[in-house]
Amino acid sequence: MKGGMGNGLELMLDIQQDEYLPVWGETDETSFEAGIKVQIHTQDEPPFIDQLGFGVAPGFQTFVSCQEQRVGCHSINSSIN
Repeated sequence: MKGGMGNGLELMLDIQQDEYLPVWGETDETSFEAGIKVQIHTQDEPPFIDQLGFGVAPGFQTFVSCQEQRVGCHSINSSIN
């Protein structure tokens, strides 16, 4: 698989920011937050957007590079004689 521009997934999303509702925080001020959260994972993994996702702001071009990494557990069998 090749990397670089033109060799991957390209998305253009309409987040319909005009439909967003204000966010009320601990202060009297109102903030307007917009964007999307993204997580790249395999089909076998459930999404954990809050812990593993990253935010993408509207109106900007964002590039993401990823590399597959596999981690496994190996048990050590030892016998006591």
